[in-house]
Amino acid sequence: MSRNTEIKPGYTRVSEVSSAFAAYGRIPQETLDKAAARGDHVHELIFDYLNDVPISEDRWMFAEKSVKGYFESFLKFWESFKGLEVVAQEQRFYEDNLMITGQPDVVVTLAGERIIFDWKCTASIGRHWDIQAQGYFKLFNDGYDETDRRYALPADEAVFIRLDKDGKEPDLKEYRNQNEFKKYLDIYDKYFKSLKCNLEGE
Repeated sequence: MSRNTEIKPGYTRVSEVSSAFAAYGRIPQETLDKAAARGDHVHELIFDYLNDVPISEDRWMFAEKSVKGYFESFLKFWESFKGLEVVAQEQRFYEDNLMITGQPDVVVTLAGERIIFDWKCTASIGRHWDIQAQGYFKLFNDGYDETDRRYALPADEAVFIRLDKDGKEPDLKEYRNQNEFKKYLDIYDKYFKSLKCNLEGE
């Protein structure tokens, strides 16, 4: 399995919408770029781990700093669950009515319910994450993935996991489907679409 990063022309990424509400404009772009690249590196490590790809020792370093703490924090979360069935992993979804797209990190089935997991490497929980979660609900429940395979059981819960850089237990933020994404998309299209800040990197 490989990570899919290509996007069809004309579609808006869910993370672009949520990032517009995050006040990232107060943070230097260089800082945002480094944080996004570090987060993507951690995501790649987790992706390979879940697909049984060996991880060489040199891959624990990013920009001359170790990211192993983030991974150890992920393991504390992942190993606490039993009976997880991974339904989708970094698959790109599209919703043609709103013309939005996104790539949830992992979608699982647990006790008969589908849950979206999203890894974060930020310093604190983002208030705008709820917007991203609502976008993922719209994609997963009403959209399709790149193989055009629809899912019979909708996802109504998302858990965003803020991984700890020192390897401690991660912070969890849970969201339920409120069917609210379109109102944020409308505001984004009207006021923020020209902005190109995307720390979330999905």
